[in-house]
Amino acid sequence: MRRQTATTAVVALFVGLVACAAEAEQVPRYTLRYNPAVGLKCTSRLAGVLLDAAVQGQSLGVSGDVAANMVTEVTARDGEASTTIVRLALSDVKASLNGRTTTPTAPSPLSVAIGRTGRMAEAKDQNAAEVTFTETGGIPITMVAMLASAVRFPDEAVAVGDEWRSEDTCYVPGIGESPMNSRWRLVEFNGTVATITSSASAALPDFRTRDPFASGTQMDVRAGRAYITGLKQVFDTATSRLLAAGGKLSIDAQLDMQGMTVPVTLTMSFTLKPQEQPEASAGQAAP
Repeated sequence: MRRQTATTAVVALFVGLVACAAEAEQVPRYTLRYNPAVGLKCTSRLAGVLLDAAVQGQSLGVSGDVAANMVTEVTARDGEASTTIVRLALSDVKASLNGRTTTPTAPSPLSVAIGRTGRMAEAKDQNAAEVTFTETGGIPITMVAMLASAVRFPDEAVAVGDEWRSEDTCYVPGIGESPMNSRWRLVEFNGTVATITSSASAALPDFRTRDPFASGTQMDVRAGRAYITGLKQVFDTATSRLLAAGGKLSIDAQLDMQGMTVPVTLTMSFTLKPQEQPEASAGQAAP
């Protein structure tokens, strides 16, 4: 009787292990790729809010915001290199800083080459862009546009809950290419729509911008670092279209203002929301 009971227990354990293994094999895995059709054109509203600006650790108590229309258009594909050329343009820019409303000149469009996993192969400004803060509510809107729309996919198929890392470069308009380390996680997959969260840090090259405290002069920005936290992106895998995005951006840097060096930290939030559906003629991803 004891031998029969022991045998039954062993069989039950074996069956349970087989069932668990079968269940694990049935967990769906998804291959995420950036593969849009030429002609795909999407219009979104990009908005940013300045949460805090601190100098030497002391908050300045300033407030600011900016919003603009953002249009992305797939203009070409290089099948051999597996890259897609995307034109990104901002327009209808409106901003305010400490209650003062401004209508900044829209920055020049960008042309970006993007690989199948979302990594940037090349980026070009149509004209050399100046990095500005005070005119755009304390928020570098072109930098925010690039970071909000950048997605990095893993090389292998992933299941919901899986994480991956990426080490590459991110192009910052008016500054140049910045080494970026990022961490990503697939949190949901519904139909063809993937929801991905991430955080990242990037080292910024030194650059110059207008001195907000001395009209007509410029200041050097050195040793800058950008930190992206809580970024949530919703991506349609059928069309390779970014449906929505939102997160926070913090910039730490040293400002050389008229020979005096001071540390500064800017903290802001941003959202990217669609304004219209993509054009019907370009509604499906490329084969």
